[in-house]
Amino acid sequence: EVKHEWTSKPLHGEEVPSYPMYVLPMERALKLTRLRTHEELAEDLVEWQPGMDTIFFSHTWLGHVEPDPSGTKMELVRHILQHAQAGTLDIRPLWIAGLDFGVAPLRVTTETTRRIKFVWLDWWSIPQVDRSTQAAAISSLPVYVARSTAFCALVPPAIHENGEVRDLHGWGGRGWCKMELFCNAIASVGTRPLIVAQSASD
Repeated sequence: EVKHEWTSKPLHGEEVPSYPMYVLPMERALKLTRLRTHEELAEDLVEWQPGMDTIFFSHTWLGHVEPDPSGTKMELVRHILQHAQAGTLDIRPLWIAGLDFGVAPLRVTTETTRRIKFVWLDWWSIPQVDRSTQAAAISSLPVYVARSTAFCALVPPAIHENGEVRDLHGWGGRGWCKMELFCNAIASVGTRPLIVAQSASD
C-alpha cells in the first residue's frame, strides 16, 4: 500500500486539490528514454510548491496499456525540454491567431520557457496502481492546470494501436482533453496560451 502525507498549503484563493501535484524535475525527465509510471518514478517526483515553474503536457494515449508504446511522445518531450533549457524555445502564434488577437498576448518567449524546471504529465504525475489516489488526482486536474506556467498539447501525428489517428484533431475531439483545455482557458493566473507541439520543427 502506498501512503502519502500532504502538508502543503493552497495558494490564496486557490481550491485545495484532493491529491498533491507531483512533478518531475526537468533534469530527470531529460534522462528518460520512455514514459515511466508514477510508481516507477516515485523517488524522483517532488510535490509542487509556489515558485516551481512547470509545463503541463496534455495528450492522448497511443496504446491500450501504456500511453506511448513506440516512444514518439517521449522523444518530443525531450526535444521541447532541451530547447527550453537552452533558451531557444521561442513560441510564436499561428499567423491567423496573431491576426485575430495580436502577436504579443499569444507569444511564449524564451524568458518564459527558460524558467521551466518541472514537468507534469499524467503517466508519471498521477498514480497508476492505487485507484483511490488516482481518482483523487484526476479530480484535482483543474488545480494542476492552474498552477502550471505553460500548457502544451503534445500531439505528434501518430496512430493508436486500435487504428485511430491521434493528431491535433484527435486530441481536440476527446472529452478529457477538452476539459484540460477549458481549465487552462479559465485559469486566473496570467495569460497562458495553448502551446501545440506536433513535431521537433512545429
